[in-house]
Amino acid sequence: MQRLAMDSVRPEMISAVDILDPAGRVLIRARGALQEHHIQLMHNLGFGSVYLHLPYLGQPAPSSEPASLAFRAEALKILRRVYDDFRMKNEVDGNPLRDLASKLVNEVIFNRNQLFQLVDLRTPETYLPAHVFNVAVLSVLTALKMEYPPTKLHELAIGALVMDIGEMLLPQELLRKKGKLEPAEMLEVKKHPEAGFEGLRKKMRGLPAPSLHVAYQHHESFDGKGYPRGIAGAEIHEFARIASVADMFDALLSDRPFRHYYLPHEAVSILHALAGRLLDPDIVAQFASCVAPYPQGCLVQLDTQEICEVESVSVQNPARPRLQLLTDAWGNRRKERESIDLAKMPSRYIVKVLKDQEIMDWLLS
Repeated sequence: MQRLAMDSVRPEMISAVDILDPAGRVLIRARGALQEHHIQLMHNLGFGSVYLHLPYLGQPAPSSEPASLAFRAEALKILRRVYDDFRMKNEVDGNPLRDLASKLVNEVIFNRNQLFQLVDLRTPETYLPAHVFNVAVLSVLTALKMEYPPTKLHELAIGALVMDIGEMLLPQELLRKKGKLEPAEMLEVKKHPEAGFEGLRKKMRGLPAPSLHVAYQHHESFDGKGYPRGIAGAEIHEFARIASVADMFDALLSDRPFRHYYLPHEAVSILHALAGRLLDPDIVAQFASCVAPYPQGCLVQLDTQEICEVESVSVQNPARPRLQLLTDAWGNRRKERESIDLAKMPSRYIVKVLKDQEIMDWLLS
């Protein structure tokens, strides 16, 4: 299963997952062949990428995730409703959000030995609820590594789920704009932490105070150069420091109108590079053990020049996956597949992850 940008998708390619429209309806079923009208519709809706089954590659069962696809679909409907109510109403019932946070914590605890691998496919319309849901899952998964008790996990989950709710109080044309924002528009968007914090206090009373700090402080930087208050280090609530790492990771992996998505190993490298400046280095270290830098299905090249497909990833050693060899060292395709486990082969290592055009060139060679 390969994630390819929409520009690389061609008719008759096979979808590896169900593709949903912004209302949650199925556009294309998993294992369905994409036709020209499907591809055009996905372009029109703003999809940036899609998961595909490509020829010659394996078709392993979908990876297990910290949150199931069924729960994700249910959660996104609740989040869309809560966020819409927050924009339009003076008072918002916080009970659906509290219930969702409880279910999310239980879901992640049950699947705590699974790595985060699968990036959900989003349109601009579904970006915000999908983003905060992923941030909540990743935040709770990280906090479990930090041995948080259930009460704190629940408060953290609530905070992550309402993290960007202040955006609903900004001019809607800013949220719908395609392409990069102008400096003045960016200054307007930077008001959303304060807008969210004050809005939650007035409209959704009774939420735990630590949860509100996630909305207020998730754009503060570890070095004190963030916003809205420019606080630093331990002055920033730990919930917000956790959520800011998850926030950046999910944003890097997401399709955006102004840039191509980053691959997971690239996103992890960026987090490490920003540790101690924008991000808390101790939390980055904990976070990195929760995600798969080389997700199941991606194509990699070894130091021996062999091309491999990631067969499975272990939570004990995320950066050393089990691989299926596709070629020999000279680039010749193997007639018989062979699996190797990098965790048991310390002298072998991954030097490269193949990107869209490289994958297509390799398949056509």
